[in-house]
Amino acid sequence: MVFAAEECIFAKNQPAGLFMEFAIILTYPPGTKRCADRILFSARYNEDELRSFGISNDNIDFNDLYKGNDEFNKIRKLWQDPAYLNDFYNENEHFFNTEYWNNISKTQFITDTIASAPLIFDKLKKATEENTLEELFQPLDKEDGEKADYTSIRVKSKYGEIRHRFAFRIYAVKIEDGCYVITGGAIKIAKDMGKAPNTRIELAKINQVYAEIGGMDDKNSFIEFVFE
Repeated sequence: MVFAAEECIFAKNQPAGLFMEFAIILTYPPGTKRCADRILFSARYNEDELRSFGISNDNIDFNDLYKGNDEFNKIRKLWQDPAYLNDFYNENEHFFNTEYWNNISKTQFITDTIASAPLIFDKLKKATEENTLEELFQPLDKEDGEKADYTSIRVKSKYGEIRHRFAFRIYAVKIEDGCYVITGGAIKIAKDMGKAPNTRIELAKINQVYAEIGGMDDKNSFIEFVFE
């Protein structure tokens, strides 16, 4: 399954001083933009924005292989990268050696992640085509964010499990049904979002995007905003 941004769209310089960039990831009907029935955007952050989320300069986000990628395509690549998954396991081994993860071994974690991740992205694409996106979206747990109207895309496929846990998260801000802005994604390694470094970063991202585009509650207004 190959995904590519259909078009990069630049929004104006925002009040926070950050230059937010969006890419169109999926549309239905395919190839449509302004008149799409369903449309998924993905944020792309510059280096200053990445640092503002608490991401250090030695993080893989600053690696030439991933720097400049929109968030959707970045996580799609990361979850298929054995070297990244090996480092991710080593850095978070204490989380994997818990009851929550059933003491999963590094080999099984890497193997299961590489096998499961493409099926999740395939399901998201099919949901865009079949008008079932809302069946995949669940509100972000209230304890995970300050605003209850955040939406996180929780792609929970029976084919996407690791050790019987739905480990993958793709986070987004919902504009309206069929229109979402993906802000990032993570392999959830702790039950509470704020207790693991990777999901704390994702919470910062979704907070920032929400602050930048908050108040836009219909697809047409948002599309006009990013095309303006």
